Amino acid sequence: MPDVETDPRSMAVAAQQPGRVAVLVASFTRIGQESMQGLPFYNEALSVEAIGFERLGEGWLGALITPWFMNLMFVSDQPIPYAETANGEKRTIELPGGPVKFLCGGTEDFGMFHAHSIASPMDVYKSQNQARAAARRALASVRTPPEAEPARASSAAQPVVSRRTLFNFAGRPVSSE
Repeated sequence: MPDVETDPRSMAVAAQQPGRVAVLVASFTRIGQESMQGLPFYNEALSVEAIGFERLGEGWLGALITPWFMNLMFVSDQPIPYAETANGEKRTIELPGGPVKFLCGGTEDFGMFHAHSIASPMDVYKSQNQARAAARRALASVRTPPEAEPARASSAAQPVVSRRTLFNFAGRPVSSE
């Protein structure tokens, strides 16, 4: 798989990303510098980076890598003021790979967003490239429709993409939850 810096598709998508994604990265970069560095779960080999953000409805869906977590993120086009009371509210977003449950979160300088955990802590990743590859696998899993089921199962609702599935795509072993 090509590296994100040399992949023309990734470069084209990055050029289309709204300023909101840049603001998200800046917010988490600041949090890392001011509050997270030096904590035992902070992976010094990693940096804050937005991966694969693409248009989804009235916002953008992609992955956010930080030295302490990796999340699928949905950010709206328009800033939503930070409201501490909204933190933790659940929202299911229909994606081609099936519905995914997100939690509402936010920062004062960015506002509100929706996040679905892929990995935390990030100690399994030894380089930014490993984390990028895991982020791309997780994004591919939620953006790819499931293979056609046999006719007898076609009426069943699609299952919610589980944390177990996303952790497996993140490169971690599958364990019982």
